[in-house]
Amino acid sequence: MDGYWLEDYIWTVISNKKNFEDLSFLKNVKAIKHYNVNDEHNNKNKMKNEFELDFVVVFGYQLFVISVTSDYHKSLVKSKGFEVIERALQIGGEESKTILISRLNREKKEELEKELQIETGSGFHFIVLGEEDLKEETLVNKIKKFIEK
Repeated sequence: MDGYWLEDYIWTVISNKKNFEDLSFLKNVKAIKHYNVNDEHNNKNKMKNEFELDFVVVFGYQLFVISVTSDYHKSLVKSKGFEVIERALQIGGEESKTILISRLNREKKEELEKELQIETGSGFHFIVLGEEDLKEETLVNKIKKFIEK
């Protein structure tokens, strides 16, 4: 299964304000869906860096960047993890948070999260969610727990 089906499902979950209304510090949940966000900062060579983000979500004043892939191969999901962490740092700085959603099984998801923590340093906030986390109630609960950290 490929295409944008998983992105559409995640959008349905995160854009439903009822899923997050019980978070006490959030008066207003704002979710913005982005595809092909362009970073137009000029570098020495006057080149533009183009990249794609699936979702940029603002809960209160906190920036979350969410990357979604329907892939279940750890190596590809890991490369997407590095990319979304880098882009979140570029857009929102060190206080931004990242959620990587894939179809990895539990074992591969946990391995990948540990690898990304080690390889990116412990100063950045992110989680990796896999196929067992895709049920709406579970997904919402994991995102809420991550937000409240």
